[in-house]
Amino acid sequence: MSDMKVSVTTTTEAEYLNEDGAKHRLSMIPLRYTKTIHFVRHGLGFHNIAGHENRDNYKSEEWFDAHLTEVGWQQAEALNHHIQKINLPFDLVVVSPLMRALETAVGAFGRGPWSPSDSQPPLMAARGGDDRHCMPRSAVSAAGLPPIVAHELCREHLGVHPCDRRHPTSFYRAAFPAVDFSLVTEEEDVLWRLEQRESKEAIKERGMAFMRWIMTRPERNIAVVTHSSFLHFTMQNFGHDASIAVQGELHRWYENCEMRSVVVADTDALSCPPDAWHFAGGNAATQVVAAQVPA
Repeated sequence: MSDMKVSVTTTTEAEYLNEDGAKHRLSMIPLRYTKTIHFVRHGLGFHNIAGHENRDNYKSEEWFDAHLTEVGWQQAEALNHHIQKINLPFDLVVVSPLMRALETAVGAFGRGPWSPSDSQPPLMAARGGDDRHCMPRSAVSAAGLPPIVAHELCREHLGVHPCDRRHPTSFYRAAFPAVDFSLVTEEEDVLWRLEQRESKEAIKERGMAFMRWIMTRPERNIAVVTHSSFLHFTMQNFGHDASIAVQGELHRWYENCEMRSVVVADTDALSCPPDAWHFAGGNAATQVVAAQVPA
């Protein structure tokens, strides 16, 4: 075994030098103090196309609470195939209460066509549309899905741009019957301001508030369907002492319908839900064996 210098830097980290002299830092924490978060940016929206043509279009009421384009729906459905192919573990889906994020959650996590004979309401009700503002879609099933919860904290950059202003909650409840909107407590959008754009620091603070809420949830594997600016500024809160490669991956701008998975650890937690994988061993192990032996 080669001589390897190891130094303890904190209670959860240790540094060592490789044979080539490169420094590495390892972290270790019990699994139950961590969560795996699958962050997803929404698919291509009509406002994205308009804003790419002219950024002033973001201020147009024409793109109020913009829908996904047909390409955006195709992106979400491609993500759905990917999730099923890799058998992605998720116990909860959290979604921004804006149309493009809700539609992306439907496309990415929905379970095919809904039938009136289904035992639960559809994830999304059927609706008409046009090729410029809203694509027509059939009702989508939520059969077998874990809870899908809307949360205002993971909305897009607030203010000025009508595409980031939401519909009344009752509108969404009718359009997405299987989504839980109980945490969206206001019927109208009280967060968006016509003349005031949310500051970057405010988005970062909102992102941290959202992450604190995430860490209070009992679920360990959580998918979050949200927006590019929210993701960018939330990620800016993390990883600045990591390697350039880790920082680059964490802080890189999200593409439409891109999904990246991260592990979040609470190293200062005083309590946490029990670890379902834990096996006590010792006397407890022999008691388990004894209980399995027929009398």
